[in-house]
Amino acid sequence: MDSLSELLGVLAGAVLAVLFVTGSVVLPSRPAQPAALVGYAAFVVLAGVALVTADPMGRSFGAVYLALGGVCALLLAAPRWRRWTGREQGWVPLGLGLTTLLLLIGIGMGADGLLALLLAPESKAATSTGLVNGLLLGAVGAVVVHVGRSLLRRG
Repeated sequence: MDSLSELLGVLAGAVLAVLFVTGSVVLPSRPAQPAALVGYAAFVVLAGVALVTADPMGRSFGAVYLALGGVCALLLAAPRWRRWTGREQGWVPLGLGLTTLLLLIGIGMGADGLLALLLAPESKAATSTGLVNGLLLGAVGAVVVHVGRSLLRRG
């Protein structure tokens, strides 16, 4: 039963990640700008909370997590940079990458909370593990596919 629960979690996470990454790539430029600003604002708020309210050990871990988040946002922004080069301002893809990253984290946390309400603890653990793995695999897969498609289109 655990392997089936985990497989269903992976599938659900992958589908959600692909939908959100694809949405961030194909979103037209006009609505993408406010969404990108939301990503920057949320990242600044998270950075402030992590670096100001934590103890010294928490600040150092917070700095590492923020740096990793920035790298992930750059990777999530890559397909949009490839697709929208010259058609929108350069700050939009990174901001949208931040927004997508924070949405994926929020989806994972929300889905995990929902699973806790709906499933027995034994099934929930395997499904949650699968969900996290699916979010990661789906996001990476979608980025690779979108970047690959843009490379093939432009030659």
